[in-house]
Amino acid sequence: MRIYYLNSIGKRIDLDRYPCKMLADMELFNYEWDYSTQNINQNKVRKFYKKLSEKEFQIAIVGGNSKDHAAVKEELLKTFDYDVASQTAGRLYIGEYFIECFIIKSQKSDWNRKVSHLECSILCENPVWRKEEKYSFGGATNPVYNADGLEYPYDFKYDFAGLGESCFISNEGYTGADFEFVIYGACENPVISIGFQTYAVYTTLETGEYIIINSVMKKIYKVKNNGERVNLFHLRDKTFDIFKKIPPGISTAAWSGAFGFDLTLYIERSEPPWI
Repeated sequence: MRIYYLNSIGKRIDLDRYPCKMLADMELFNYEWDYSTQNINQNKVRKFYKKLSEKEFQIAIVGGNSKDHAAVKEELLKTFDYDVASQTAGRLYIGEYFIECFIIKSQKSDWNRKVSHLECSILCENPVWRKEEKYSFGGATNPVYNADGLEYPYDFKYDFAGLGESCFISNEGYTGADFEFVIYGACENPVISIGFQTYAVYTTLETGEYIIINSVMKKIYKVKNNGERVNLFHLRDKTFDIFKKIPPGISTAAWSGAFGFDLTLYIERSEPPWI
């Protein structure tokens, strides 16, 4: 099981091998749900949520001499502090799961010994552990689609006729999963259905352009061929909640087959799995 920190620009610090090793400390796995109560009945929970959280862990720098240790500490400082300076969280990985965080404390001890110790603190704006499950689907493989399409008791602005591709996706978590769609052009008014939920944006993509729908950031935008980002939030289909999480279990994904897309599920847990 790999343990490492990945900062917001992709700089990686391994914490399970020479020269840095994270010491076993289960505080990282501790969690707490906060809650609010109903105004009328204070004994009735209205909702559960997690608030800003700070956790501590220790890193041991092993091998080499004090000069080597100083160089490692300098690299840790630059990697950790970049995220704080840019106010963009990095990721602490334990196995396949990660928690987004800032490292806001590094207290040193045993400076002149062969093993130096750093007592660190992470600050988590959303203290949940996530795993990325990625799917990739190609473009059109069949130029002729079913003319009957899907029937609904009310009309949509787009045409469901000819949903020519389908597949299964799996959310192995026990709650709904946040996600990111990346939809590739060329296409017009792309529509994707997952189970009974539909994700659609009324826009045209040229070849090389793509749309990103991210439920964590609540953003929808197009990336043009020149790199320009165009906000498409106002062009989403408003019949459905376009940021609705993917339900746990197996779901069918269906689309016309006229475009390709990637789907990343962010499967959440309060702590990484023990097995």
